[in-house]
Order: sequence, then structure tokens, then C-alpha cells
Amino acid sequence: MKNRFSFERFSKTLISILWLLGIILAYYVMHKPISPQIAFGLFRNFCNLLVAILLLLVAAGIGRKILNKLSLPSLLSITIEASLGIGILYFFILLAGYLHVYHAIFLGSGLLFLLTVLRKNIITWLYEWRSLIHSLDKFNFTGCLLCLGISLIFLSGFLVAISPPVKFDALVYHLALPQAYRIGGGFDYVPSNIFWGMPQIGELLYTVAMVLAGKPAALLTGFFVGLLACLGIFGWIREYFSSQVALVGVVSLLGGFSLADSLSWGYIDWLTILFGLSTLVMFDVWRKTRQRNFLLLAGIFTAFAMGTKYSAGVILFCGLFIIIFTSFRDEPLRKIAQSCFLYFLVVILFFSPWLIKNFIATGNPVYPLLFPAGAMTDLRLARYQGGKPWGGWQDTIFLPIRSTIFGVEESTGYSASIGPLLLGLGLLFWLGWREMNRSQRGIIRLAGITALAGLFVWMIAGRFSSYLLQSRLYFVIFPAFAVLASAGYVGFQKITFSGVRLSRIVNALVLLVFGLNVFQVCIDTLKSGALQVAFALEDEKTYLERNLGWYIPAMQAINDLPYGSKTLMLWEPRSLYCLPKCEPDEILDRWMVDRDREGSTDPKSSQEILAAWQQSGYTHLLYYHAGADFLKQESGFLDNEDWLVLDELLSGLPILEQFGDAYSLYHLNP
Repeated sequence: MKNRFSFERFSKTLISILWLLGIILAYYVMHKPISPQIAFGLFRNFCNLLVAILLLLVAAGIGRKILNKLSLPSLLSITIEASLGIGILYFFILLAGYLHVYHAIFLGSGLLFLLTVLRKNIITWLYEWRSLIHSLDKFNFTGCLLCLGISLIFLSGFLVAISPPVKFDALVYHLALPQAYRIGGGFDYVPSNIFWGMPQIGELLYTVAMVLAGKPAALLTGFFVGLLACLGIFGWIREYFSSQVALVGVVSLLGGFSLADSLSWGYIDWLTILFGLSTLVMFDVWRKTRQRNFLLLAGIFTAFAMGTKYSAGVILFCGLFIIIFTSFRDEPLRKIAQSCFLYFLVVILFFSPWLIKNFIATGNPVYPLLFPAGAMTDLRLARYQGGKPWGGWQDTIFLPIRSTIFGVEESTGYSASIGPLLLGLGLLFWLGWREMNRSQRGIIRLAGITALAGLFVWMIAGRFSSYLLQSRLYFVIFPAFAVLASAGYVGFQKITFSGVRLSRIVNALVLLVFGLNVFQVCIDTLKSGALQVAFALEDEKTYLERNLGWYIPAMQAINDLPYGSKTLMLWEPRSLYCLPKCEPDEILDRWMVDRDREGSTDPKSSQEILAAWQQSGYTHLLYYHAGADFLKQESGFLDNEDWLVLDELLSGLPILEQFGDAYSLYHLNP
């Protein structure tokens, strides 16, 4: 009887569940909440997100495996371990590129293998994230508002990152080079893009992401790198001050539009910040313990920073200053020299793969800089490196002030908006100096040495070329600026005036500055249409056309050309969306170079240039009118005769298609 009763209950339960499921399924057959198009778009977004997360987990597992016995605070260990793992992972990716195995099956299998092998390390790394939750209950009302603002910035960044890339340098080389590697299946020399000679740790990470998923996976990978960097800066400052103060340090960086918005651009700026932070943290531990392994790690992270961007080499100069100025009171000169030599040796050793690959491909280890090699002729080198310094003597003496006030994203000069908090709070680090303890003074000294050495290099380099004045070239030292800004904020907490605590005033100002930047970032995100793309409510083509205008129809026209076509682009450096059928004008010097007759002052005629293009296999020419207009305003680049010869050449070519007043597509074989 008991068995019969149990069977009846089971039958009733099964029939009830099947009935409910049947009704629900029948309902949604006729009432589809998600169209197949939206479902496919969401699935594609999920795949991009999954690949970016898996890349991060593998890197974290590698770093955790190596630094397992390194005792760092939880929030710092999360960042440092992932940072080291990213640096180590690039060696494997570079090797795979030389073996020509940039294929989804191979890279996917390798990623899954590493995930399996490192699963225990990855789990323990993920477990460390609990410390972030524990730190969230230490904020006052101001801190909660700042957390809300940070969350909105990261949400905006995520929405843009999960959409197709649209930012200029990503289309020129940060993602264009990975796209070329994906198409070719390996890490090959790309003579049509001189930026191939730059160090490419970030680009190699993006290559894996693009091979396994798509372009948004690369953007999401860069987004998570920025998240890690902010987490590390928060954790580092928190060890010396409070969670509230550490939060202000992060906000001082995200209070600048360029840094906040670039989380989703697919650039490598946040990767240099991550490696710069890791370098400074290792120096911080080394100055307290004097253990050689931390000095070695500082050298490794310095090499990784330089392996991301040449200009990040400023951290090498800062590192030598840190060794000298934190040791001269307690160490003999011989030991200081040994430490400097060891640090420098480690940096060169781990940076050498980039020098070697350039030397093998072009004969110039620092290609495309310093001297002609590969695709970099004397003429092109003068064009690329010889930019007239922007501004005057005041941009040397008052560089911190002028880079803050006159630095505007996508403008001449400093070319980045870094916000007012880094300078406004950072120069007031001395306010609470007397009330600070020894350890707090130690980190401020470290940050101060880094800031002074970095600013010195920035000032000198900016007088050689306008390009070297750009703020983003020195983002690697900005974690030090964040520390100084935090110290300035602490100083305000100690001051009262006529019974009024200045901390309330500075809190209001910080909220005002950060709030305005959060508003600007969020508005730009909404205007871009990223929210619609994230939820698959708008197709990628519409999103790209909204943000890039006639560029997308022009690229589509190139892609639609017959098989075997090869389009030369004049005045247009952005090649991501037309590879492999196009060749970019990456530094806008193509016409100048093609006009030059080697060994003679007599330039080539339009007929000679056209014949050379045809002989090189070019079948079409895409002419970017806005790029030409921009160059016409640059004095000393091309003279009137150069433009007349160009007009003569174009007048003899049939126009295949016109894209508004932006582009003209010509046929080179009439």
C-alpha cells in the first residue's frame, strides 16, 4: 500500500510539472518575448564576454601559480597576480604566432588546457575577491556616492566595450594589427603598418580574443584590465590610509574624461597603468624588506610596461631614481649600483623579445624609431619623429598645470583630458604631513620620487616633438599621481577654519568634479547607441554608421569589390574594417613618399606614381577628403605643386562610387 501511494504521488507530480511546462511552451510559441535576431545578438555578446573572462582567469591562474607564496594584501594580490599572468601569457601567444597557429581550435584548446591545469589557482584567486566586499562597508555618504559614480562609469564602459570598436587608434593599429594576425594565422611582419614595430603585449591579448570570439571580446579584455588596475590602486592606497581615501585616489583618475572613457576603447593605456602600478607596488615592498626577489619583480613589471608601449619606458627611469633615493642613507654606493644594475638587467632581459623581433624583421631593434629600416625611410622617419614641439617654454615649466587645463581629448598638444583632481589634490600632499605615520610618509615619498622623475622626462621629451608631449604616453606613472592626490585629500581632513571642517568642502568639490565626468561619460554612451547594441535592439552596422559616418559605407564598398582587388587608401589610416583588401595611409604620408624620387630633387609625376601603384597590384584608390583638408592646413608638409599633381592624377581616374563629401572610390585600371 505504501509503494502504491508513493507511485501515485510521483505520477501526480510528474504529470503536473509536464502540464505546466507544456502550457508555458505552448504560450511562448505564440508569444515570443525574444526574437531570433535578439537571441542571436545576446548569445554573441555572451560569447565575447566569456572569452574575455576566460583570458583574465587564465592570466590570474598563471600569476597565482608563480606568486603563491608572496604575502600581499588580498586586493593587491588580485591585481598583481593577474598583472604578472598577463605578462607571462604574452610569451605563449607570441610563440603561437611565430608557429602560425592563430586559429580558434588551437587557441581555444590551449585556453581550456590552461584553465584545467590552473583550476585550483584560479579558484583561490577568485576567493580573494571577498575582501572587496568587506571593504564596501567602510564608506560614509560621500564614499557611497563616489561608489555609485564609479559603478556608472564601469557600466557605461561595459556597454561600449560589448559593441563594435569605433575609436581612432583601435581602427589604425591596436585592433587592426590583431585583425591582420587573425587573417594571416600568425604573427607576421606587416610592412603596410609601421606600428607593427611597437611592443604589442596588449595587441597579442586582443588577437586571442578576436580569434576566439570577435572584436568586442578584445574591447572587453581591455575593459577588465582597467577594472583590475583601479582595484589595485584602491587596494594599494587602502593599505596605508582608509577605504574612503583609497576611493578618492581611484576617483582622481576616473575624474578625467580620457581615462574614464578609454576603459572601452580597445587601447592599451590601462594596461600600462596596470603594469606601472605593479612596478611601484613591488618597489614599495622592496624598500621595506630589501628582499631581492621584489626588486626582480619590479624589473619584470617594468619590462612588461615597456612591452606594452615604448613611452612606458619612463617607469624605468623612475625605478632607477627610486632605488637611488630610497637607499642612499642606508646602503653603500656599491650596493646601490648593484641594485640598479640588477634591475636594469632584468628589464632588458624581459623586454628583449620585442627588440629581437624588430631586428630580425627590419634590422632596427627599436623600429620604427631612431633610424630608417623596413618600411620606414628617411623621409617617413622625419615626418613621424620630427613634429614641431607644441607650445613654448611655459609648457615645460608649468607642464602639470597646462596639461591639466589645456589637455583636451582629440585635440592638439596634450591630447587627453586628465581631470583636475590629480593636480588639485596631488600638489597638496604636504598638508597633513606632520600627522602622518612613518609608513604613510614612505608611500608618499615613493610616489613623489616617481612623479618628479616622470615629469622631468615628460618635460624634456615634450620639447623634442609634439607627439612626445601627449599625456597618455605617460599614463604608466599616473598611479603615483593617484597616491599623491589621496595624500592631499587626507590633509584636508585635518584642517578646520572658523569652526568649519574643510573636509566637507573638499568632499563637495570632489563629488562635483566626478559627478560632471560621470554625467559626460554616461551621456556619450547613450548617444553612441551602445545600450541598444548590448541588448541586440540595433544591428552593428547601424551602430557603426552612427558613430563613424561615411567611413562604414566606404569600407563596405571595399569589401564588396571583386576577389583579388586591393585598395590603396589616401589620407585614411583606419584599416580595421577593410582588411585584407586595403592598405592604409597609417601616418598620412603616402603621397609625400610616393612623390619622392630617391637620389633626386625632382619629384615623380602623376603618371609615374599611377604606374607604380598599378605595378604594385593596387586596383582601386579610396580618397579621404577630410584627411586631405586636414593636411592642407599643416604648413611645410606638402606644397601647392604636390596638390596640383595629385589633382591631375585624380582627374584622370574614373570614380567608382562617391560617399557624400567624405570619400571617393576610384578605379586604378580604367
